[in-house]
Amino acid sequence: MADDTATAMNDGTSMRGEPGSQGGASSGGSRGGVRETVKAKLAEQGGALRGQAQAKAREYAEQGKTKATDTLDGISRFINETAQSLDEQLGADLGEYVHRAADAVSEFAENLKRKDVDELLGDAREMVRRNPALAVGAAAAAGFVLVRLLKAAGSPTSGQSAGTAAGSSRTQAG
Repeated sequence: MADDTATAMNDGTSMRGEPGSQGGASSGGSRGGVRETVKAKLAEQGGALRGQAQAKAREYAEQGKTKATDTLDGISRFINETAQSLDEQLGADLGEYVHRAADAVSEFAENLKRKDVDELLGDAREMVRRNPALAVGAAAAAGFVLVRLLKAAGSPTSGQSAGTAAGSSRTQAG
């Protein structure tokens, strides 16, 4: 029996002949070491994935910022052209107000260009902290506009079928 125990301990089997199980406290210790190693590897891989996701999110945010500033620049030019037309048609007073609006849009676009994404996020967080009601209102307004845009995008087909159905019901009734 002593020979069986010595053989079992040397070849990595238990006294019952189960491979990889040396029995006793040493088994729990080796499993704990494996668990810790796996946890460490998972944490490392999770950190790497988080870093990749953050980098990709920053890239998309920068692209969005560039598109937004380009759009704002275009809006500013359009407003300035409109202001010049108003100057000619209705007088300089009204045109001056519109020029100020164009300047404000242009200044906003320049501020966006100068700041990086982290600064913009910090500014947004600070604005929400200072005035949460404004943030909720802005979110509600943005949601309303988004819903309207989505409905408008889908309305030609639904509007035509509704009009056609209404027209056909009138002809059947009349």
